[in-house]
Amino acid sequence: MALTLLQAVNSAKEAVGDPVVTAFTASDILELQVIEEVNDSIAEIRAETDYAWAYKRAVLKTTDDVTTENAAVTNGSTTVSSVDEDGSGATNWGSGVTAGMWFRNDADNTSYLISSVGSSSQITLETAYEGTTATAATYRIFRDTYSVTDSDYDKTQALTYGDAISWSSFLQGRVPRSEMGLVSLEDILYASGGDLHRDTSGRPRLAALIGNDSSEKRQLVMWPFPTEVYVMQHWYTILYSSITSTSDQVFAQDAPDAAYVAVRARARYRAFKYTEMHQQAAEEYQRFTYNLALLKKRENDLSQDNSMKVATFRRSAGLSGFPVRSGFHFDTKSSFERR
Repeated sequence: MALTLLQAVNSAKEAVGDPVVTAFTASDILELQVIEEVNDSIAEIRAETDYAWAYKRAVLKTTDDVTTENAAVTNGSTTVSSVDEDGSGATNWGSGVTAGMWFRNDADNTSYLISSVGSSSQITLETAYEGTTATAATYRIFRDTYSVTDSDYDKTQALTYGDAISWSSFLQGRVPRSEMGLVSLEDILYASGGDLHRDTSGRPRLAALIGNDSSEKRQLVMWPFPTEVYVMQHWYTILYSSITSTSDQVFAQDAPDAAYVAVRARARYRAFKYTEMHQQAAEEYQRFTYNLALLKKRENDLSQDNSMKVATFRRSAGLSGFPVRSGFHFDTKSSFERR
């Protein structure tokens, strides 16, 4: 069940005896206050926790690295040319090489960001090449950073390759790590020894969120950098933007009934406050908090496999941990082992 901003506002207007409307009026103070209250309630609900129903999914595809034939590099120059093994000009850098990728001479320990691609035979580096001049060096061109396509992106929840396993393999603890670890950039730098491009194993195992690209979209840097195309499932939450149109859906996606009940309660709360019906306003705010509690309870339901867990030694057997309730675990178990 979806709920539009107009439906939420009309719920409030009906509660205080106002006629329902089909369009908003800029001079209607009650409408303006209810619209603001609806937006505040949505933001508060979304901020409570990372609700599973609020996740979005997109496909994130990595790029092949390029190692075809050789490259000619000159100390102090930003120009790098594609050549064959004899040093003669070649055209190996077509559509697979773009600005934002990295160039690295196999004989050096320094990576150079590609600022532009002049042609399939020539690229320009962001900074001058400081290594030894070479007429036919082996090299690698690759991408380690990928932009998130959704401009409303807020936070990554999971990145997974989706490798299939058998049920018997799971029971025996033979579970490949098909998801990437989401860590900070500092963690990646620690794991890589400070050189993000030294490990060429090809399949990224860690990802960190960094700054925005030129289109103001967030970016994920991966380590090790991918050396082939991987198609990943990207699960994430989105930023909340205030809604103003009559047809705008309050959560921009399907949500549990309790979420819609909570929003309507807050809308009626504001209408009752505006008309100084304080007892009714208090009852509606109580209804809002009750349904907010139902939403959080729903996310930690032990009858589902999304409840809170405690990691234990059983992880080594391929099991993720014990589902727990505060009443029978944390409140009854000592924080240290007694001998």
